[in-house]
Amino acid sequence: MITAILVMSFVNAGAQTTDDDGKPVIYTCPLDTSLNGGKAFSSELARSLGGFSLAFMDTTTSKTVLSVYQSNGPEGLRVTIKYRYAASDADTQQAVQKGIVNYVKISATEATMARAFNFIFHENLQANQLSAVRSNGSPAKYHDNNCMYILEEADYRPGFWELTLVK
Repeated sequence: MITAILVMSFVNAGAQTTDDDGKPVIYTCPLDTSLNGGKAFSSELARSLGGFSLAFMDTTTSKTVLSVYQSNGPEGLRVTIKYRYAASDADTQQAVQKGIVNYVKISATEATMARAFNFIFHENLQANQLSAVRSNGSPAKYHDNNCMYILEEADYRPGFWELTLVK
């Protein structure tokens, strides 16, 4: 009996919440929001993960905001947001250009990435279960819109993972 419960717990731990089409559902994400919404997402993610403070924000690359967070321990967190410009009112001559988020990449250690994944997908994964939901490009749903997510180990540093959400 105990073995059956343990097996069911492990099987369910890797299962993601999906929509009617079987696509994973993203609950917390700044895609299609303003650039300020994207920055607020970065801050809220860091706050929810606990122990992170903003080290610096880099806006030198066109249409890109990189937020780097540090903690007291060895864990790090980087959030890269890319955006496009859209006119807020295309019918007038005084249209105002507004940044709309269309790409988010989160880079973190395995333990931090599991917590970030749980924050975004409302899941309950442990760090050692990230491989079960690894993806090189899977369709997902966010507010009834289609997007893609990529979850993979980072090439640049062992033990780090990257989660990319793109419209």
